[in-house]
Amino acid sequence: MRKGTWMVVAALGLVMVPVAAEAQSGKVSLEGRGGIAIPRGELSRGGANSGFSAGLDLMYSMTPWFSGYVGGSRDEFDGGFSSSGLQLGGKIIAGRSDTTTPWFNLGLLGQKMTARGAESDRELGFEGGAGADFAISQQFSLTPAVRYRTYDAGFSSSSLSARYFVLSLGAHLHLR
Repeated sequence: MRKGTWMVVAALGLVMVPVAAEAQSGKVSLEGRGGIAIPRGELSRGGANSGFSAGLDLMYSMTPWFSGYVGGSRDEFDGGFSSSGLQLGGKIIAGRSDTTTPWFNLGLLGQKMTARGAESDRELGFEGGAGADFAISQQFSLTPAVRYRTYDAGFSSSSLSARYFVLSLGAHLHLR
């Protein structure tokens, strides 16, 4: 594994220790999501077209306005391209009402790109996004969001900049 991958794995381990200890306190939540991945730039010019995206995050609420998250995702693009890996970051709550909670997130990615049968090493990248939790009940929310993801998928013979948007709808479950 490359140095950047080890840093992501170590950070995930540090986040998981307090998450496991607090699982019964209501500070922990899960978010599963599905949506569409829309390629941009080199990825789009290389023949990738929009495809399915799926992800799952474990979140830990550190304050009423900030949560840390760790998770995994897979983004499929028509044309023989896919991106999969881990993410680690923070979610900033931008406001709150009885039914709506807008938010922004920033995170690190550890992704692998598969392009027409060739697979890259795991590469470090970034994601940023915005969305809102729409409360259905005290423990369950629907979460539409848009994220932008970017990393350089370095293949042994060439480099490919993976840059794309993900439009998703998630289900957010607050564990009590």
